[in-house]
Amino acid sequence: MKGKRFAMDERGISHMVAILIAIAVTAVGGGLVAAALASQAGILGTSVDVTVTSSSINVTEAATVVSVSLKNTGTVSIDNATVYVVYGNYALEEYIELELGRIAPGYTTSPAIQTIPAGVFSSGVSYPAIVVAYAGDQSVQKSWTIIASP
Repeated sequence: MKGKRFAMDERGISHMVAILIAIAVTAVGGGLVAAALASQAGILGTSVDVTVTSSSINVTEAATVVSVSLKNTGTVSIDNATVYVVYGNYALEEYIELELGRIAPGYTTSPAIQTIPAGVFSSGVSYPAIVVAYAGDQSVQKSWTIIASP
């Protein structure tokens, strides 16, 4: 049968069936990729973040009062937030530590206040402060300066 384009005695699947199988495999693969991305988006969509809402160092002749308040601006609850205000050499542990504890998303803590003896901080001097917040296996660290005032 010369001249016929399609021979009826060819073996294997037809071209149409092969195309349908390829489309089905592509659709299933696309669905699997979409499902994997959607599950990752749930994990990657969580964030740990804090904003310092207030901080002060008030120096008097009798004592110094250090106060810090934080807001949880992330999407998950913070398990523990600690603020370090450095007055000397951080490596030598010349800092004070304020524990702010758990903070739910969108909430602001009451100020953590610590009174320390006079002479540690000097009025008019900038002191570095660092907050470290943990939520599960994620954490965030932010730093800023606080100017001590009389």
